[in-house]
Amino acid sequence: MSSQAITLQLPQPVYEVFKSRAEQARRSVEDELQELVTTAAEGQGHVRAAKRTQGRLEDDPLMAMAGIDDFEPAPIDEVTYR
Repeated sequence: MSSQAITLQLPQPVYEVFKSRAEQARRSVEDELQELVTTAAEGQGHVRAAKRTQGRLEDDPLMAMAGIDDFEPAPIDEVTYR
């Protein structure tokens, strides 16, 4: 897989966090940031795929039974003895 170089401006406190993490792991700050960005991008893909397969909450029959639809419920006799 090819990669692209970017320039990223970070606030000093944020940079210090990644510098400290990199030193503890004996890695470069670039490697720490690359891992973070890659993990976040992969996670976003999984979240989007999961949302596509779930469907809308309004389409769930259990939610209709729970009363989230905007119709008036039928009298109990019509529902029970129909």
